[in-house]
Amino acid sequence: ATLRRIPNPKGYQALEETQMPKPTFPSTLASYVLVFEMDDEWRNMLEYLRINKEEMPKTAEGYQPSYARMNMQPLVDKLRSADMIVRESISLDQQTMICLISISEKRQKQVAEVMGPDLIQLRLKKKDDLGSAIKNAGGWTGFKQQLAHLYEKCSEGSLFSSAQQCQIMEFMLNDVDERAMGPQLIQKEACEPGNTPLMQLVSDLRVKGYFCLHHKKKIEWLNKNWVSNPTGKQPIEDIREYFGQEIALFFVFHGYLLTMLWVPAAVGVFVFLVEIVAEVEEGTMDNPFIPLYAIYISLWSTQFVAGWRRIELAYQMEWGTEDIEIVEDDRIEFVQNPKTYKKLNKISHKEEYFPDPLWRSAAVVSSFVAVTVFCGLNILSAVCAEVLKSMMHQALGGDGWWMFIKVFGASLQAAVIILFRYLSRLLFEALTDFENWKTESEYHTALVSKRMCFAFVNSYFPLVFVSFMVNHVQIFGVDISCPNKQCMDYVEMMIAVIFTIQIAQRFIQDTVLPYYEKKKADEKRLAEADPDEDAMEEHEEQMTLQQYDGLDRMYTEKVVEIGYFMFFGADFPLLSLMVVLTTAVEIRLHARRFVQLLQRPQTKVVKDIGQWTTTLDIWAVSSILIQCCFIGYTTRALEVYFPGMLPVDRLFYAVTIEHSLLIFKVLWDSKYAGVPDEVQLAYERKNYERGVLLETFDTPNFDKTVGFFTEDEGNIFYGKVQE
Repeated sequence: ATLRRIPNPKGYQALEETQMPKPTFPSTLASYVLVFEMDDEWRNMLEYLRINKEEMPKTAEGYQPSYARMNMQPLVDKLRSADMIVRESISLDQQTMICLISISEKRQKQVAEVMGPDLIQLRLKKKDDLGSAIKNAGGWTGFKQQLAHLYEKCSEGSLFSSAQQCQIMEFMLNDVDERAMGPQLIQKEACEPGNTPLMQLVSDLRVKGYFCLHHKKKIEWLNKNWVSNPTGKQPIEDIREYFGQEIALFFVFHGYLLTMLWVPAAVGVFVFLVEIVAEVEEGTMDNPFIPLYAIYISLWSTQFVAGWRRIELAYQMEWGTEDIEIVEDDRIEFVQNPKTYKKLNKISHKEEYFPDPLWRSAAVVSSFVAVTVFCGLNILSAVCAEVLKSMMHQALGGDGWWMFIKVFGASLQAAVIILFRYLSRLLFEALTDFENWKTESEYHTALVSKRMCFAFVNSYFPLVFVSFMVNHVQIFGVDISCPNKQCMDYVEMMIAVIFTIQIAQRFIQDTVLPYYEKKKADEKRLAEADPDEDAMEEHEEQMTLQQYDGLDRMYTEKVVEIGYFMFFGADFPLLSLMVVLTTAVEIRLHARRFVQLLQRPQTKVVKDIGQWTTTLDIWAVSSILIQCCFIGYTTRALEVYFPGMLPVDRLFYAVTIEHSLLIFKVLWDSKYAGVPDEVQLAYERKNYERGVLLETFDTPNFDKTVGFFTEDEGNIFYGKVQE
């Protein structure tokens, strides 16, 4: 037999790239980015290096020292001396030097143990009866090196997720604990009160900026399975792992809202069709189903809020945040405020910052007066808009212009709402800063309280005014009542126009403008780029993305949107369907914004969504009151069930329904206030299994065992004592 030679089109010798593949950085290591400004002298040195293939000597003609490089180099040396991996990269325009910082898994373990369970928690592994691993089923505990083999790896393939790695690196860079042996980029004594070392470096103009780099493979997975998969289930566990509990709860809330709204949307479509039939046959939209739908919305509001509280408790147990003590640092603005004083705390015997009590009291009173006056101006503007609409109706004459007048009045009210909403953001932030709150939670509570009190007036007063008052009052001697005292069609038009305009404005602000700005910036870079140069690196692209500005604005807009349905869903039955559609679209738009348009946010551990749940509870009570007023004052459909009703009878029935619904809310909240039994049982089982594991592996018996190091990473292995 003769051996047949297999032809090799590339020749016998392997290609160079086959023998020595291009080195790639390990995908399991996250990167933290420090950005430094470059000067002309530094760029001249780089140009000399490119031409002559060697560093520019100090004796060379035209040599000038680069102070930007002299500023950066000591910091980079400190990073490397702290056993941190530093990669340097120059931007295409040679304006900035980008330092990518990473740390090895060995270093991650050392620092994570120092950080403790309140900052870093990992899941314990869990297996079924057959020995197969059960994903995301174990309990949570703080990291200890001797327990490293018991922890479950994250979905990125490493022990610590990229988000946790960024937490660890920021812990080191800010020199939070000396035991972490961080780089000490700047002495803490040199920092202004309240500033971290990174903040101080930015304040001193030594560092241009810093942020955490997106994990390439994970962001591609999220883009494919979340952003580009509108019909798929949200990967909440992956969102929590990558973005943290705060952002994960934001999407849990949107998903819960979408799930809860399908039944009201279907019922609302049915009621709307009945309204159309009633309009054609009887000339009015009033029909027997409207009071029933109003009562159903009030019941739904109670169940929605109670259900969300249970979900919050369930996720606290699922994510191990129930027992975490979240300790807040003092706000930088509070510490640096001239009205803040430092004195000895008689309980802790430590010096702490305290606000000037007299100044705080005066500031809170001033804010209350300012918010009250601003609400009054808003009410006056809404009333004037209604008067202007009525004057135009009278000037045009006849009911033939009524459709145009309805659209004009609704658009005018929408313009007033949007204008005052923009002004309120500027005013309330200034007032809350003026009050000088100590912690972020106190500041957030004060700001949300102002926003939601004003949002109730700004967003809902025009509809309440038209629904219940315009037929009974005259303003400035002008008759502002609806034709034939029937305002339901005008209220429906107002809700549709106001809701649609606000959704459009939000879509343009959150999606269209950021996408246009990013597209314009990309086109500009492509036009200015040299075709012979390499494409822009991933970290440089992320440097140009928008910074994360929190969730307050998005929560405010969504809670106001929910309020429209809770308060006026019976006036305009299609509103529930509109909320369903906008929520379904916004989930993917927000996902796209976090994945593609924003720099990676810093993870934040939270237990719940805070004041927004309290606001929704207030909304639920207000829903009962407003829906009962709608039944008693706006719709006349009760006469179908109780013929020959007098106005006092209508009032009696409305009050009776209102009291019944409030009693139902109290009973429902008391019955469903806690966590579901199956969730509580699973949580207790996890805690028991965790306790058994820790007792077995984390409590060595020194009479029978001895601890010694067996790995380069320093993991402790407990073995039997040799006799």
